[in-house]
Parts: sequence; C-alpha cells; structure tokens
Amino acid sequence: MIPVPAVEDTWRLEDIFATEDAFLEAKREVEETLPALADLTGVLARGAGELAVVLESISGVSRQLGRLHAYASMRSDGDLRIAAHQALRQEVELAYTELSRRTAWLRPEILALKAYSHASWDPAFDRLHANELPWRAETDRTQSGLNRYPEPHPHELAACLAALYGVPAENLLPGRGSDESIDLVVRAFCRAGIDNVILCPPTFGMYKVAAQIQGAAVREVPLTKDRGYALDVDGVLAACDANTKIVFLCSPNNPTGNAMDPAAVERLLTTLAARALVVVDEAYIEFSGATSLAASLAQHPNLVVLRTLSKAFGLAGARVGSLIAATPIVQLLEKVIPPYSIPQLTIEAVLATLAAPQVIIQRERVAQVRAERDRVADALSAKSSVRRVWPSVANFLLVDFSDPEATLAAARDAKLLIRDMRAAAGALRISVGTPEQNNRLIRSIS
Repeated sequence: MIPVPAVEDTWRLEDIFATEDAFLEAKREVEETLPALADLTGVLARGAGELAVVLESISGVSRQLGRLHAYASMRSDGDLRIAAHQALRQEVELAYTELSRRTAWLRPEILALKAYSHASWDPAFDRLHANELPWRAETDRTQSGLNRYPEPHPHELAACLAALYGVPAENLLPGRGSDESIDLVVRAFCRAGIDNVILCPPTFGMYKVAAQIQGAAVREVPLTKDRGYALDVDGVLAACDANTKIVFLCSPNNPTGNAMDPAAVERLLTTLAARALVVVDEAYIEFSGATSLAASLAQHPNLVVLRTLSKAFGLAGARVGSLIAATPIVQLLEKVIPPYSIPQLTIEAVLATLAAPQVIIQRERVAQVRAERDRVADALSAKSSVRRVWPSVANFLLVDFSDPEATLAAARDAKLLIRDMRAAAGALRISVGTPEQNNRLIRSIS
C-alpha cells in the first residue's frame, strides 16, 4: 500500500508557497478532497479502478498537508496553523487506514497494474490496425471469421451468461472453464512465498495446483467424513491467519457429491469479511436443484462464485466458465486475464447453445441425469461388492467397493472408464451416463 509520507521539515519557506493565497488554495483543496476519501463504501462499490485513484489521492493529499504543516511552522501564527493542519492530516490518515484495512486482501501491485492495451474492437470498421490476414481460410464457416481476433473481453457472451445465471453483467467475467478462473483468483490475490489458501479435501485438485504454481502455501482442513463430508467451519477459521487470502469450497463437492451447508458457508463469509475471499465452485449445482450463492453477492463482497458450461450444458470441449463476484473484483481480474482468451468458435457455439429452445433441452437432460443417478445408486447399493454409495446431488456417485481393483477391471472389460479416487477419498467415482451405459456398468459389477 502507499505509505502516508511524514511531514517534511527541510523545506525553505520560498520553496513551499510563494504567497498566502497559494497557501489558502492548497488548504481548500485538501478540505474539499476529504469527503470523497471518506466515502469508502462508495469507492469500493465503484470498483478497483477508482480505488487505485483514491489511494493515489490520499498520497497526494498527505504530501500537500506536509507542505501546509511546514509552511505553518515558519509563520508567526504557526501554532494555530499547525493544530488545524494536524487535524486535517489525522483525518486523511484515518481514511487511509480504514481503506487499507478493507482492501488488505488485494495485492497492491495488481491494483496498480496497467492492463495490456489491445487493439480497439469495433465490427463496424474495416480492420487495418491488428496485423491480421484480411482473408478467411477456405474452411472457415464462422459468422465473424477466424482470421480476425475475437472481442478482447466478449461483452455479448458475458451478457448472455449473466442472464442465464441471474446476475448483472458487470458482476461476471467469462473465462476458459473454471480452471482459468481459479488460476486468475490465486494469481491476483496471493503473493508468492507469503500468502496461503485453505482447501477442504477431498476436493477438486486444481485449487491446490493453482496455489502451488503461484507459490502460495496450501493449508488443508479435511471435510468431516463421519458427518457426510460436512464442512468443518471451526477448523477452517482456526487455520486462517493474516496471510490467508482465499478459502476454496466446492458445492456440490467433487468427488464426494454432497452440497455444503449454506449456513456454514454464510458463517465463513461473515467472519472472513474484508480478510479473505471465499470462492464457491458451483460446477455441479444444476444437478442439485439448489439456489446459487450468487444471490447473496450484495451482502458478501468477499464472495466469488464459479459456474461452468462444462457439465449441465454439455460444453466441456468448449471450455467456458464464469466468475461471479463484486464489481471491484471483476474489474481487478479483467486487468489480469489475457485479451482474446475465448476463441470466436467457442463464443458462437455458446451463444447458440444458450438460445431459449436449447436451454429447455439441456434442462430436460439434467432431469434425466438426476433420475438416472438415483436409479444407479439404488442398483449399486444392492450389490454385494458395494460397501456404501455416498449420497450425491451431482452428476456422479462416490462408491466404496470391497474390491476396487476388481471393479475397475470389470468396468474396463465393459469398455467403461470410472475414476479411481482411492488416494483422495478411498473410493471410486462413477459419472452418470446414458441409460445404456449405466445398464452396462450395473451388469459389469458382481
């Protein structure tokens, strides 16, 4: 953060203000700036860009106060002037301290970062400014042409995704699947060798990978298995310290399939407000029928929700995810994400898939998966080789087998791949497939 400068005591009188009028003008500017600096809630609501400006303003006002103080100390009425200007200085320092406290979880170098300046994007003009080839490839059947860069930050796609998830477009950042969103958050908020993140295993492995790549320490607070892999809120809070920047949660959780208790997540969000982000990965929420936590975004500025089209919308190959967060967080991450990150082919495929008729079809398929999930769980529970089928609200089942190796081999013999999760959860994870695939799996298991 920008330090508040100490009062300079080495200035000569003529180096500070040439006239009494100049002194009074500087004093007026300081007094007029203070109310704006005190509007911390407004500053944070208006985004990271304005936050950087305000921090710079605080630094500038503090320097101006130093000049006022030095000038006053050289005057015959200096005692009175010093008292008045010291009071102003204390107001500035209080505003700065409060702003620093509320933004301590932001990396100052990212806050000050100037984003890459990409070529302006306007489809109404012929493009002679981006060094592209002016002709399409003969095989190009896209609407906009693959010879042209896509929109740097695709606003139409963002608006479409925001409408799908019921959030304002300014609260959503599209990315290349949830993986890119996870990586962006870690890079933007964690300082290598200093900060740490909290994970609750068994859970999605990319949280740990992203943290380790960034050089952030990883602290693990396991889910409570004997309570159905419930979240250990007390354990998470005990593991947090001043350098904890992110708590990652997955709900429904991969690989266990259970959803986190909303009250437990709410407690984390409230306790860690202005201290750390709580990132809730909702990749599988469509299969649970639950309401997204994004609905409580206004109450929790430290909440980040991750959504994806890879699961319920059948676009895993397109690699499109959404990060949903308060506007300042989205604006901060927009400076970090590379331009043109989502290809034109993907943008056009997603816009077509999210047309109203297609959304209806996808929701029908989600309902079919949920029905098949329950059918497969009942069938597996009746097998003698199955010790336990864990309850799931996702599109997969976590299953304990008496002989996991034999089960894996039997599935391969049936030309089926299932996931060995014994290292993480001591069980196998089975994705719900088509009715024919599910029947083949059930027959393969003795």
